[in-house]
Amino acid sequence: MELLGRISKSLLVGLLVGTAIALFTNFFFKPLIDRLEWQTYDMRYRWEFEDAPDPDKQKAEDLDNGIYIIDIDDRSQQKLGKYWLWDRSYHAEMINTLQTHFPAAIIFDILFYDPEDHLYAQRLEALIEKCRNFDPDIVIDEPFRNAIPAVTNYDQQFVQAVKNSRHVYFGIRMANLNDYPEYAQSQVKPKMALEWHSSLHPSSTIELPADIRKEFFNVSNEKPIIDGIFTDLAKNARDIGYVNMVPAKDGTIRSLPIFFAFGKNKPVYFPISVRTVATLFATPIDEIDFHPQKYLDIGKPFKIFKDKSGAVSYSYPNVTTAQVKAIIKHKDEILSLKPDQSVEISSLTKVGHDGSGVFLEMYCGYFTGEIIDIMLKAPYDKIFALKEGEELRLSDETSIMRDSDIEWVLSAPYGDEEWWMSKMDLKTLSLLTPDDFSIVREGQTKLLFH
Repeated sequence: MELLGRISKSLLVGLLVGTAIALFTNFFFKPLIDRLEWQTYDMRYRWEFEDAPDPDKQKAEDLDNGIYIIDIDDRSQQKLGKYWLWDRSYHAEMINTLQTHFPAAIIFDILFYDPEDHLYAQRLEALIEKCRNFDPDIVIDEPFRNAIPAVTNYDQQFVQAVKNSRHVYFGIRMANLNDYPEYAQSQVKPKMALEWHSSLHPSSTIELPADIRKEFFNVSNEKPIIDGIFTDLAKNARDIGYVNMVPAKDGTIRSLPIFFAFGKNKPVYFPISVRTVATLFATPIDEIDFHPQKYLDIGKPFKIFKDKSGAVSYSYPNVTTAQVKAIIKHKDEILSLKPDQSVEISSLTKVGHDGSGVFLEMYCGYFTGEIIDIMLKAPYDKIFALKEGEELRLSDETSIMRDSDIEWVLSAPYGDEEWWMSKMDLKTLSLLTPDDFSIVREGQTKLLFH
């Protein structure tokens, strides 16, 4: 009993001393410990990336993670003028150009506070008035004046490009009223209303259980103002999320808040990065699982859906049944790959409908409907068995010849009339079925194979 008493006293003393040290450290040395952690974090980052040996740096640069930054650099501004003078037709043109490369997501981390088209019309009207004051005999006819709003529809072009893409994400600014100068506060107060949130893109938000909300949220992560985007742009976006950067006390940005609540209201916003990934994962809002100080589960990265009609779709953009079949066909080669190895399983193939019918576009050329019908019925085993110089008749007017060990030449009196194809091009065509052309409507072009 005496030994048990000594052990109990020792444990009690140790617990009291440990608690005292923890409390003392937390109240008197926490800023010092924080600074020490920040400095060692910065050192570890430099060791890992900035001070890495040249071969390691090159390896990191060569790694294609599929993320590309389109920067507003000095060269762009030298050519197009200062960025704040660009009209939004530039942004529309960029989206339309990127869409031809089938991106999974186009993300803007810059803000578009308000529509601007009316400003261009006002400036031109003011210029016309100045000209009249300079020379009263100058006459501006009515058709010209009426044409001004029609040709300064830059916001409309931007919104339409976003709508057509269906893959554009926008950043927003979550703010407090005192973040604005006093003279501007009355202008942003309407953006504190729940109706404003509802007019944007409310499906981008989640609602957290009341106990988590009470435990985790306070004034630091409750922002009563949503700013940095206008209604039509937000409505047509794929999703929106905040781009607020919160620096540590030493002024350096090292982390990002995982949520900002819209004031005391129920909607909670993600950072644009997390919102984009959750959307690409196609995780339903009610399946996003958040445990404070532990983890945020946004679901599995790839999902397959089947609707009541039996049609199959995929969570990730630009994935088709044809591509999935190609992956399954090459599964053994894929699973046997070693690090840094790759295997080619298909050629880039686009399918579209131009009004006159369906077409295929590959690096080897453009295939019209007549050629597609022939290639859907082609005996690919015989084509691959051709020896160099041998020719196989596919129809009365269409033939294919093996030109070399690696190339075949298809000849027909349609479209390009001659197509030089690799073995992978032919293997890709051999995977096609009539159903693969049902995924496009008139005027559309979609990616069929990567």
